[in-house]
Formats: sequence, C-alpha cells, structure tokens
Amino acid sequence: MEKLNENIKFSIVIPTYNRAGFIIDTIESVLHQDYSNFEIIVVDDGSTDNTEEIVCSVKSKHLFYFKKINEERGVARNFGFKKANGDYVLFFDSDDLMYSFHLSTLHNAISSFDGNVNFIATKYELTRNNISKPSSIQRLSESWYTKEILLNGNVFACHFCIKRDNPDLHLFIEDRQYAIMEDWLFLMQNLVKDKIYVIDKITISINDHDDRSMRGDNSIIINKNLLARDWILQNIPLTSKEKNILVANSYYFCAIHSYIDNNRRKAMRFLKKGTATNGFRIKEFVLFVKILIGIKTIGKIANLFKS
Repeated sequence: MEKLNENIKFSIVIPTYNRAGFIIDTIESVLHQDYSNFEIIVVDDGSTDNTEEIVCSVKSKHLFYFKKINEERGVARNFGFKKANGDYVLFFDSDDLMYSFHLSTLHNAISSFDGNVNFIATKYELTRNNISKPSSIQRLSESWYTKEILLNGNVFACHFCIKRDNPDLHLFIEDRQYAIMEDWLFLMQNLVKDKIYVIDKITISINDHDDRSMRGDNSIIINKNLLARDWILQNIPLTSKEKNILVANSYYFCAIHSYIDNNRRKAMRFLKKGTATNGFRIKEFVLFVKILIGIKTIGKIANLFKS
C-alpha cells in the first residue's frame, strides 16, 4: 500500500479489534464519499479474528493497514494519528457508517472558517435493527461549544475531526483503565483552552448492536465513568458550579446504567447522590419514576402497546 502522491485533506483513523464482521461496511462507507481527498488508516489493535484478511482484500489507494499488539483504543488512536498525513484527522469506530456527504460537509465548513478551526464535528444518529433513532447531540444548535458541554458527558462519542497541525493538542490518554471513556477525557483536555464547532447535519450512523462497548457490562461502564469523572476533577480546572454539574451528571449516568441492569436499589442510590449534588430536575424525576416501576414492568407495558 503506497502513500498517496497528493496533499491529503482528511486522514480517517479507524482502530479495530475483532470487528471482521463489521469493518468492511465501515471501510466501504468511507470509500464511497463524494469528497475524494482522504486516506484511511486502519489500526488493528491485535485482532485474533480474520480482520487482516478482510481489510487487505480491499484494493484501494486510499487504504492503509497497520497491525500492532493489543493496547486498547487510546494507544491505537495515537498510533494512527502519528501515521496520518492529512490536514485534519477523524477518528472513527470500525462498526459505524459514514453517509456519503460526511467529508464534504466537514470540508465545506472548514473552508468557510479558512481552516481556522481546531475541532469540528457533525451530528450522528443511532441505528439498531435497521431502525434509526436520534442521539443526544442532535439537540445542539449549530454553534461553537466549550468544555462546559462535556460536563453532561460526551455527546460527541469519537466522531470529531481535529486539525493535525495544532501545537497545543493533547493526544489520547493511554491508560487501559480509562478505556471506553478516552474520548471524553481527550475532549475535556483539549477544550480547556479551545472550542469545537458543531455542524447541524447528521452525517454518521452509529451501529447500536449488542456487542457495542456502551452496551457491555453495565457495572464496568459505571466504574469507568466514575474513574474518568475523578480524573477530570483532578486534572481539569473547573469552578465549583462546574464540578457540581459534572458530578451530578456522572451519578445520573450511573443511575441510568444501574436501572438498565435492573438494579433498582443501586440506581436509586446513584440518583440520590446526584440530586444531593445539583438538585432535582425533570430528567431526575422521570428516572425516579422509571426506577420505582422497574425496567421489566415498563418493558411489558411497552409490548402491550406494540401488540
């Protein structure tokens, strides 16, 4: 796979681990962009399936494949970033899809700012069983956002675009204990003194399948969130008000995942901690009612209306 003989605008870095059943569709969605000045850098983070065979079967001058030992996504993304040649680098999951106008949408917006934007993102939707649902980022207006938007959690997932030539850029934390939360920490670090522009256009589909990391073991997801939250509290300068917002929303996140896990007692404990920190809002009241009823009962009621 030879290097492209042109000035690359976008480098799409795709870390992957045992996603042979998904990655071909992901790569094809990038190759079918209506903007052609890009390279794809697939970083195989020690896959034990036939990912290498699948990726290398794709014949394209845009595609570059690297295999390394398993060290988690933070290390894989940093590896891909260092291999990138583009003016801008996009991080992309190996089970998601780009709509054909994703890169052209980013290019047009970046051009409108004369390249004076370090962080930029479009919006995405969630697709499960061929049914698309809105994501939390869709509520945002097109505008610039600072780190305050991240106090409620990471609405961007990994789907943001960054300027490669940025001397103030912090790369991903490479500690395994923060795996699945590394995107949140990355943005928190980088938006302390910068901002991100959100384009009001849905250009990505996140594949919300059962093996997706955010559909994994809820107890692990909760612990990862609390670890990441504590890292932010220790390393990111925040006002007392911002700390309260961060802590309250972290407990709310943990309450939701405890509720999904059908652990109503644990969910109620997290919800109580959150409301003690930042008050009782509408979303906490809705979750409180759901916890009282229980996810299984709500599921039965929902099925009655479907039939």
